[in-house]
Amino acid sequence: MYFYSHKGYKIITGLDYQKALKLVNEVLQESYQIQHEYKNNKNCLVSKIKTGDFENIVLKIPRSRNSRIWERFLTLFRESDAFRIFGSLETVNNLGLNAPKPLLAAQKRSCGFVTDSFFLYDFIDGDTAGKDNINKVLEALQKLHSHGYIRSDPQLSNFLIKDNTVYFIDMRLKKPFVFKKIKFLMNLAKFVQAHNETGALLNAKITNSFIYKLSYFIQKIKTKKRNYRIKIKSILKGN
Repeated sequence: MYFYSHKGYKIITGLDYQKALKLVNEVLQESYQIQHEYKNNKNCLVSKIKTGDFENIVLKIPRSRNSRIWERFLTLFRESDAFRIFGSLETVNNLGLNAPKPLLAAQKRSCGFVTDSFFLYDFIDGDTAGKDNINKVLEALQKLHSHGYIRSDPQLSNFLIKDNTVYFIDMRLKKPFVFKKIKFLMNLAKFVQAHNETGALLNAKITNSFIYKLSYFIQKIKTKKRNYRIKIKSILKGN
């Protein structure tokens, strides 16, 4: 993995210097061809693009994370969302699981704060996981846990299926160091709560254990609090 600097941006990539700089310039100058636009709003841009060197890659610009005051403050102590997702994709692939190949992530800082970032990764021509794939997705999630990691937002829409293989997408990994058992089970419970039919697929030794029931309860409270905050914000904004 290489680290470069260009036009005020710090870059992480597996590409050589000239190819990386060319790709960054194409993004900054928007001199690429949009093949499909998945999302383009104030919060995020996600597009499949074509550049001079790459036929099918995905560009993601986390606009809200780049601009939110609290998110910017946190970047005093950690890397940008773009760098974190780049690292997460790399880690998943290195663990022998499957994720899109990360190509490049770039971030710009001002006074120590990240003010702009974006990242690019290979396009996976797969289908969003559905109920028919729950068993495979659950197995992949539990394999990730066995390697000591949990993923953000574990729900079917954040997994792709290609050639009967599960791919992790749109995630940030965390490696718990305290209360590990509970945090792994909370991550599992979050998936189960999003897709109730998953509960029947879990080993009874897990679902009948006190620690799983406790983790399930804690995660349910966390989800309710999050949904409540979202609802209050929506009301305050007049939505």
